[in-house]
Amino acid sequence: MAASHDHIFRAYDIRGIFNKDLDVSIMQKIGIAFGTYMKQKNGITITLGGDIRASTNILQHAFLSGILTTGVNCELVKESPLGITLFNSYNKNYIASAFITASHLPPDWNGIKFYWGEGIGFSPEENEETLLLLSLTRPKSRAFVIFKLQRRGREERERGIPKSFEVQDGPQLVQDGVSPCWYRDD
Repeated sequence: MAASHDHIFRAYDIRGIFNKDLDVSIMQKIGIAFGTYMKQKNGITITLGGDIRASTNILQHAFLSGILTTGVNCELVKESPLGITLFNSYNKNYIASAFITASHLPPDWNGIKFYWGEGIGFSPEENEETLLLLSLTRPKSRAFVIFKLQRRGREERERGIPKSFEVQDGPQLVQDGVSPCWYRDD
């Protein structure tokens, strides 16, 4: 992780200005680190949700492509209130939830916050353990991400979507422009 992005990592969450401090590449690395941490805790499945900010969908799928490379399953509840995401993990006995949001911050900001399956937010120490893995993890499997953002403008597509993807072995993610789906090919 570049030192210029250190300010986005806070005690209880990760927050920054979309495409300045926090972009698709960083969010994918955060997904890999979180998935690695979940595997260390014997986690199999998490829930991923997010608010209605313009950048949430892109960041969700970047995080999702990262976490899937670790072999951790992820149920995406898309745009929803935080309570729906937390209840999904609690009700299905998943190990954790991740929620893409910047809550009260201006619209150009976004971020992510982690919760245990019971709905308790990660402590500063647990966040630090997770984020320390950023420099240690490398994708071990393949994640295809295909974005068709038909309702978004050309400028936003060019800003938010990576131009190339590293091809490796493992899970695949497809975004069809309406709803995400993924399947395992291992």
